Amino acid sequence: MPHRLDPNPHSPYADATPNVRHIFPSPIFFPEARPGVLALTACEGMAVVPEALVETEPDAELPDGLCPDCVTVMRGGEPPKRPSSECGECGTATWHGALCALCRQEKHEAWWPTRPGAPRTNTPDVVTVDADGRKHTAVVMKRYCNGCDSPVGDVTDAEVARAVAGQPLADVRAECAHCRPLVELEAAGCKTWHLTPRNYELIDWQLDRDGVFTKAFTEVVDGKVTTVGLRVGQKPGHVVARFGDWLIRHRDGTFTVHAAPAAVETSE
Repeated sequence: MPHRLDPNPHSPYADATPNVRHIFPSPIFFPEARPGVLALTACEGMAVVPEALVETEPDAELPDGLCPDCVTVMRGGEPPKRPSSECGECGTATWHGALCALCRQEKHEAWWPTRPGAPRTNTPDVVTVDADGRKHTAVVMKRYCNGCDSPVGDVTDAEVARAVAGQPLADVRAECAHCRPLVELEAAGCKTWHLTPRNYELIDWQLDRDGVFTKAFTEVVDGKVTTVGLRVGQKPGHVVARFGDWLIRHRDGTFTVHAAPAAVETSE
């Protein structure tokens, strides 16, 4: 057993104390937590399970670096009390701050393959010419960003299996250079909306319900007055989000806009 244990691997969705190694209880009849998974710790935080697990008994001599609250629980004590809050994603009650445990696990699952040091492969098309002079192109199916539809690399076997089973694909915005800032903002507790012609009226209603002034933003398109987005807030401190943009409500109640890639390219 090492003399001092390193802290758990980093994840932006972990909420357990980051500079110590946490203990993951192993109840009888329950499977052991897998490395890389965001799991509930003995101190009732969320931490990433490390590759090298160290098994120990509650009354055994323990290495340095362990979370003292986890040690207290494993020796029969109580975990620290955490304040209750509402999950900013699904609205359920939680003691995990801005996101509940399930939403943290879901977002971590999507982020984990994209962490530094674990890039997704991106195989180029391979063109060959046969003996008859005919060209053949071998392609690898690509995965596209959930936020802006930009390609992020090769699709994985797990993603193909989910698609075949009719299950929704995990969020891969963290793999997209353009949309990665949105993931970081959401992990910090910000609320985001991807504005489209289909959902702008619902977003308008939600913000009006919360006391935020919103109004359809219009322009003349092909000679007709056409709704192209939303204006949020009173002038002059308002923001305008166009269809395809992401509207962001920060924890202090202010709003900003993360422009769609095409709009970014046009403005440069």
